[in-house]
Amino acid sequence: MKKIFCLLLIVMCLVFSGCSDKPYAIAKEYISLMWDVDYRDFSPEETTAFAKAHYTEAFLADYLYDVEYASGELENKSTKLISHIGDFKDLGCETELLDDLEYTVQKLSAVLYIESYKPEDPEMSFFEEGKRFDLLFSVYFLREDGKLKIESYGFEPIGEEFLPAGEKERLTADEQAELFAAAKNYLFTRNDIKEFDADEQWKYYSENCTEEFLTRDEISPEYLLSFGEEIGEYDVSVEVLSYNIIVGEQKQSHFDGETAGFYYWAELDYTIGISAEDAYFLEKNMQPEQEIKEKLYFIKENGHFYVRAAEYL
Repeated sequence: MKKIFCLLLIVMCLVFSGCSDKPYAIAKEYISLMWDVDYRDFSPEETTAFAKAHYTEAFLADYLYDVEYASGELENKSTKLISHIGDFKDLGCETELLDDLEYTVQKLSAVLYIESYKPEDPEMSFFEEGKRFDLLFSVYFLREDGKLKIESYGFEPIGEEFLPAGEKERLTADEQAELFAAAKNYLFTRNDIKEFDADEQWKYYSENCTEEFLTRDEISPEYLLSFGEEIGEYDVSVEVLSYNIIVGEQKQSHFDGETAGFYYWAELDYTIGISAEDAYFLEKNMQPEQEIKEKLYFIKENGHFYVRAAEYL
């Protein structure tokens, strides 16, 4: 009876563990092939043999369509890449459902050292020659013919933003304090309104926001006058009841629907209380108390932070 129970336990462990095929060893070998590179003697043969053994049918077809590109040979030789990867750590695996497909995702971290790297535009590359990078890898497996096969992978840096070298500068403690003040100024100007003054509002926007932000949010002196008349009609006043602001040390990428860029950022988590006539709440379908999360993106020019974009989270 004990033997039967033990066998059942083993079967259950294999069924419920997404890592029953030990994908860590496969993932580690895969990452090593892709990142332990010397362009001077690089050949795709070993990578191709690995791909035939461990890629899904679809991923292998993509690989074989252009081996020079998919194996990294083209990139490695064009950038004169010599890199070394090690200090691997198994961070476990998890199951993810994507597009109705169940993936086993193996997580592992490693340390990459770039000995030689000559990209066409070094300022636009995250990796830099002579530096070490702590990386988190996610290798995605699908089950084919009873075995886990690699379908794709991704990576991200640990402890820093994924930025081009030319955008990596970190804010000092004083600069972060200035960014915090700029975010707080935005928060209270827009959301702590006892007596609305269109001229004062426009003064803030024109001095602290970019033209791109004003255009995208359709903020103008005319709009502010109209808004002031509307809230005056319903006797509206707004108060910030509580707030929390987190500012980033580095920039982040952001796409506003038209242009993409790298910006300093702040996350706002706040609660506002609204006092107004009942008709206002009915018309706007709002409650007297609102919890809001918002993210701001800033550029810095001449020592001043300007709001470039904002989005509700």
